[in-house]
Amino acid sequence: MFTLLLQRLQARITTVVAWFFAVYSILIISHSMLSWHQMKQDSDRYFFQEVRQRSELLSNLIDDFHQENRQHALLYEVKAYLKNRDLGMSMRYGLGSSLLAVEQRLKQHVNDWLGAISVDQLLYVDDEGDVLVNTEPATPLPDALGRWLKQGGNGLYVDGEGRLVSLQAVDYPNNAGAMVSIANLRVLLSTGDGVNKMPWREILVVGDGRYIGMRGEEPLLPGMQQAMESIKMGEVVENDAVVANWMDLDKVIMIGLPLAVDGLRLVRIMPRELIYGHIPEFHVMVVAAALPILMLFGAHLLDKTRLAAEQLKTGIALAEQRRKSAEKQNLALSSEIQQRVRVERALKTSEERWMLAVSGANDGIWDWNPETGQTFFSDRWKRLLGFYPGDIADHISERDMLIHPEDQERVSLALDQHLQGATHYYQCEFRMRCKDGHYAWVYERGRALHDRDGKVIRVTGSLSDISDRRQAEFELEQRNAQLNAMFDTSPDGMVSFDPQMAIQFVNPAFLSMTSLDMSSMLGLDAVAFSNLLNGLCDPSAGFIGVDTMRQQPLDSPSSNVIELTSAGKRVLEIKLIESASASIPVILFFRDITAETEVDRMKSEFVSMAAHELRTPMASIYGYSELLLHSGLKDPLQEESAKTIYKEAGLMASIIDEFLDLTRIESRKGANFVFERVDLQQVVEAAVDSYPVPEGRAAPDLEPCAGPLWVYADANKIKQTLNNIVSNAYKYSPQGGAVRVALLSADGCCGFEVRDHGIGMTPEQLERVYERFYRADSAGTIPGTGLGMSIVKEIVDFHGGNIRFSSEYGKGSKVELWLPEMAADGAGAKSETSVPQLRQCLH
Repeated sequence: MFTLLLQRLQARITTVVAWFFAVYSILIISHSMLSWHQMKQDSDRYFFQEVRQRSELLSNLIDDFHQENRQHALLYEVKAYLKNRDLGMSMRYGLGSSLLAVEQRLKQHVNDWLGAISVDQLLYVDDEGDVLVNTEPATPLPDALGRWLKQGGNGLYVDGEGRLVSLQAVDYPNNAGAMVSIANLRVLLSTGDGVNKMPWREILVVGDGRYIGMRGEEPLLPGMQQAMESIKMGEVVENDAVVANWMDLDKVIMIGLPLAVDGLRLVRIMPRELIYGHIPEFHVMVVAAALPILMLFGAHLLDKTRLAAEQLKTGIALAEQRRKSAEKQNLALSSEIQQRVRVERALKTSEERWMLAVSGANDGIWDWNPETGQTFFSDRWKRLLGFYPGDIADHISERDMLIHPEDQERVSLALDQHLQGATHYYQCEFRMRCKDGHYAWVYERGRALHDRDGKVIRVTGSLSDISDRRQAEFELEQRNAQLNAMFDTSPDGMVSFDPQMAIQFVNPAFLSMTSLDMSSMLGLDAVAFSNLLNGLCDPSAGFIGVDTMRQQPLDSPSSNVIELTSAGKRVLEIKLIESASASIPVILFFRDITAETEVDRMKSEFVSMAAHELRTPMASIYGYSELLLHSGLKDPLQEESAKTIYKEAGLMASIIDEFLDLTRIESRKGANFVFERVDLQQVVEAAVDSYPVPEGRAAPDLEPCAGPLWVYADANKIKQTLNNIVSNAYKYSPQGGAVRVALLSADGCCGFEVRDHGIGMTPEQLERVYERFYRADSAGTIPGTGLGMSIVKEIVDFHGGNIRFSSEYGKGSKVELWLPEMAADGAGAKSETSVPQLRQCLH
C-alpha cells in the first residue's frame, strides 16, 4: 500500500512542487499588490498636500491683493474729489487738482506695496465706466471691465491678457465709481530646479480654457486645452499623453486645485518618477510572482497530456473495431440515403415554389373534389373573410352558404360552364359574407382537372379580395357622373386640351355661347382653335390666342375679354388655368359678361355725367370762398370757416377731375391716347422741369442716362404718371429729404424710378396701394384724393408696361415704371418686347 502511494507521488512530484510554489507566489503577489497600492496612495497624498498648501498660499496672496484694493477704495483723496464734484467744481477750479491728488496717492501706493503680488496698474473709474485716473496710461485696459462694473463693481477676475483684476466700489453715495487694481499672475508661479531642466511646472488655468505659465501662453499641442479642462479638482491624474509630449516627458502626474478667483485653477505637472520613482513597476512584480504559477500550469498540462495519451491508446483500439463494423453498415445504407436525399430535395423545392407563388399572390387557395365534396381551404382563404382556421369545415357547402343570395345563380352558372368544357378557366366576381356579417367583393378563379375519360376529378383555384377595387370603381363612376353633370349644367363655357394641346372636351355652355358644334371642335390644336375663335370676334376685341395667354406672367391674371360679332354680340371673359395634371394641362373658362359690361358702360356714363354736373356748383363754391377770403373778413371764426370751405372745395374739385380722368381711361379703353415714338428721357426731363415744387422743398434730383430712350407712348400721359408719383413722394415725406428721379435701361426695356425718404408703407398698406380712394394716411393730415396711383396703374397697363412699388415703413418708398423699348431706327409701330422681358426688368 505504501509502495503504491509512493509510486503515485513520484509520478506527480512535478505537480506537487508546482502547487507549493503557486501558493507561495499567490501570497507574494497579494502582499506586493497591497504594498504597491499603499505606497501609491501615500505618494498621491503627499503630492496633494503639497499642492493644496501651494494653492492656499496663492489664494491668501490674491486675497491680500484684493484687500489692498479695498483700502484704495477708502482713500481720503477719492472722497475729497467726490465731495468737490458734488459741490459742482469744474475741472479748472479744484476738480482737476482733486483727480491729480488721487493719481499721486495711487502711484505712491504702487511704490509702497510690499506684497508678493506686484501691483502693475491702478485705475479709478467713475459710475459711467470712464477712466478718471490711470497710473500706467500706456498699458492697455483690461477687457470685460464694463461688464463687471455693471454687475456691481466688486469682484476678482482674469482678463484676456492673463492679468489679475480686482474691482472695489467706492463707498460713497450716488454711484461714486470703482477702484481697479491690476497685477501680473505669472509672478505667483514657480518651477522646480530651474527653467532649463523643468523637472515640474505650474500653470494657471482660466475658466474659458486659457492658461498662464511662467513664459506666457505657450503654444498648445492638439488636445492640450481639453486635457487641462478635464482635470477634476483635487484628483491626481497620471500619464496624460498630450501633456507629457508638451513637457517632452514619457509620463507625467497632474493635479489641479481652485484659487480665490472664480474659474481660476492651479495645475501642477510633475514627472512621474519624482512621485512614483521609489515604487517598483506593478507589472514587474506581477510577472516575477507569477512564474511559479506558470510552472504549475505547465506541470499540470504535462501530467494531463500523459494521462490522455494512455487513454487515447486504449480508445484507438476500440475505435478500430467499431470502424470495421460501421463500414459494413454504411455500405448498405449509403445507396438508400442518397436516394432519399434526392427525393426530399425535389419535394422541398416544389413546396418552396408553391408557397412563394401563394404568398406572393396574397390569395386564398381552395381544392375541391367534386365526387365527395371534400374541399381544402387554405388559412389565407379563411382569413380573407375574417374566419379562423377552425371556423370553417372542409366541404364545398361551407363556401356555397357564404355567397350572397343574389350572386349564387350567376356563380353556379359560371362554374357549370367551365366543368362542361365551355370555358378554359373558371372566373367570377361576386359577394361573400364575412364573419362580422358584412359582404366583401371577391374574385374567384380556378381550373378543372380531368381523367382520361374526361371526367372531372379535381378543381383547384384561388380567391382574391377586390373590395377596395370595386369601391374605387364605384367612387370613380360617381365622381365622373357628378363632374359630367357639373360640366353639362355649368353656365360657364369650358374647353380642355390634352398633352399634345389638342381639344379633348367642350361643354354645352361653350357651344351655346359661340354657336359652334361639337364635331368641329374636338381634335383641333391650340393654333387652329385660336384662329377659329378669333374669326368670330370683333377686330377691336379679338382673342389673343392660347399660346399668348400661357406666356403671360404668373403674377398677372391670365384673362382676355372678347366680343363676338355673332350670337347676339356677346362679351366673353376668357381665363386660362394650367393644371398640374399631365392628362389635362390647360383648361379655358369662358364667362358671359355681356350684362356686366353693359352695366359698367351705363355706370361710367352716369358717373361722367354726374361729375360734369358737380363741377359747376363746385366751381361756384370754390370761387365764392376765394372771394370771401380776399374780402377781408374781420371775424376770425368766419375767416377760418372760409378757409376750410376753400380748401375742401379745392380737394373736391381735384377728386372730380381725377375721377373723370380715370373714367375716361376705362370707358374709352385707351382710345383717347395719342401714341407716338418719343424719347422717354426728354419726356421725364420736361416733366421734372415743369413740376411745381412745394414751398420750402428742393426740386427733384434727376439722374439721366447716356443716349435717348425710344418708346411708343403718349407723352402727356407719361408726364401725368410721373407728376402723380412725384407728388406722392413730396406729400408722404413731410419731414423733408431729397426726392430722386432716375432713368432706367435694361435689355429691351426702359423706364424711370422715383425714390423718397418719407414715412414709407407697411406690407399691408402696399397690398392696397392701387386701390381707388385708398390713402396710407388714415389720419387725414396729408392732402390727397386716393386716386393718383389708380390712374398711374391704368395708364401703365394701356402702354403694355409694368410698375413695381416697394417701400419700407419709416424709411421711404421707391416706384419703378418700365415700358417696352423701340429700336433705335424707329422700326415698327410698337415694340415687340415680350412680357417675360418686362418681368426680368422688374427683377
